[in-house]
Amino acid sequence: MSKMKISNREHKRFLKIALDHPFFDCFPPRLTDEEAEAIVAKNCKMTGKEFVDSIYAELGMVRPKDTTG
Repeated sequence: MSKMKISNREHKRFLKIALDHPFFDCFPPRLTDEEAEAIVAKNCKMTGKEFVDSIYAELGMVRPKDTTG
């Protein structure tokens, strides 16, 4: 898979479009570019259940049993 190359001008245009929301008028983006690149570099391919399980594990909690079945 090749990585798409974009110019700085295009990157700034994409950011302007992506961040065009009232939320960002009050609050800056929560991640720096370096933090976002580090997350993308991990190439994480977890399912939703695996992700939630990992959060419970990080917090040292046991996930509650499913009671909807």
